[in-house]
Amino acid sequence: MLQKDIQWQSNSIEVLTSVLLLGATESWFDTKNSCSMHLDAARQLILHNISSGLYIPPFFAHWLCWIETLASFVSDDEGLVFSSPLTYTSLTAYATPMRGNDSNAVIDPFLGTWTTLMPLVGRVGGIVRRLRRNKDQLLESDDFSNLIHTAETDLLEWEHPQPQPSLGAAKLRHFYSIAEAYRLSALLTLYNYSRDLLYKRVGLIDEVVTASEFLSQLAYSAIVLLRQIPVDSRLWNVCAIPILSAGQLIPESPNRDFLRSVMNTLAHKTQQAAVAEVGKLLEDVWRRRDAGNEVWWMDLLEETGHPMLVN
Repeated sequence: MLQKDIQWQSNSIEVLTSVLLLGATESWFDTKNSCSMHLDAARQLILHNISSGLYIPPFFAHWLCWIETLASFVSDDEGLVFSSPLTYTSLTAYATPMRGNDSNAVIDPFLGTWTTLMPLVGRVGGIVRRLRRNKDQLLESDDFSNLIHTAETDLLEWEHPQPQPSLGAAKLRHFYSIAEAYRLSALLTLYNYSRDLLYKRVGLIDEVVTASEFLSQLAYSAIVLLRQIPVDSRLWNVCAIPILSAGQLIPESPNRDFLRSVMNTLAHKTQQAAVAEVGKLLEDVWRRRDAGNEVWWMDLLEETGHPMLVN
């Protein structure tokens, strides 16, 4: 049916919207549903429309990128996630800025001002997923090592777009906080699974004694950023990756209580089983790590058989 929609109504924004909504929400109701079929169909629709010279609002490319970023950390569908941020640059290049504004400076209704960061985070997810499957062989590859170093460099050098001042100082601070939390969480994940890169980075920092201390400091910095976002903010609806990646390394403290309160608030507001699953996953990681097991949240997600991380 999806393929027929692509053939018969491929120029329809309505069809693209429907497919993206299905991809974004089907795992809300069935946490074992990966949504990969709908994401692939949405990608085909976007690329087809671009090749036909039709206007595609950047929002759609950013939306697809965000969902694929989530999937990149856990899905076994190797063809699911775009391998390069340049792909998304090409997707959004055809979108004529409205009223003479720079499209990067206009707030995106879904991803705020950090849309250009998401492909970089998604690339880390793809790298880490491959390392978890075939680490020894991949680390012997010069090409893969270069990919890891490029991913780190791009994250370290990423800069926030300059948004319109009319957005308001408070809102801009919140967007800055979540973007930095995502960036630090992606670096944290990359370092955890690429120990050579981790040791190289730690060796450049005099104040840090051990690699574990370095990772803990990164995690703590990400949580400090998240704490600047009001608990009732809608931004928490897109925070699963930093909550899990940084939150899992936080010892028993007020920071854990803060994350618990966020998850409880989200579960109450959304009434979605998937939100409760993320909260349960975080508690399970804490329980295992407190017992001395250096487990990562992706390991536990794989054990449960859930192929899709959802916000």
